[in-house]
Amino acid sequence: MLVNIILGTVIPWVIIIYLYKRAPKIVLLFVPFGIALAFLINDLGQEVFWMVTPFLENASWATLPINIGYFPCLACLFVYFKINNLVNDWLLLIFSVSGAILLEFTALTLGKVIYLNNWNLLYTSLVYLSGIILTLSYIFLLRRLRFL
Repeated sequence: MLVNIILGTVIPWVIIIYLYKRAPKIVLLFVPFGIALAFLINDLGQEVFWMVTPFLENASWATLPINIGYFPCLACLFVYFKINNLVNDWLLLIFSVSGAILLEFTALTLGKVIYLNNWNLLYTSLVYLSGIILTLSYIFLLRRLRFL
């Protein structure tokens, strides 16, 4: 569980704090969004399509550090790059999904994540892509409402 806390919460929150100093509005708007999305997806898939170690009586505890750190960090980084036009949109999309899949593959290889019921990296990439599409939709909504 210590690995989940360090890699899933501590390191991402160092990045989030750095981003907050550069773009506080992005962090304030997208950390809660990223956390909500992470809980939704992980609670739907946990113990049906994947499991995260350590195996605890309440499986949500194993994903808690990742839900409150890693996923909101990914959302904030994506939005930061998107809003500041640092990378072409298609390239950003490809790098975002590929980077998340690479980290997921690493977790699979190390045994931190175990797939169940024929789940695989292709399905995982579709979940990450769905998260990115929802994040883009949220960006457009916030722009239309003039929050961004």
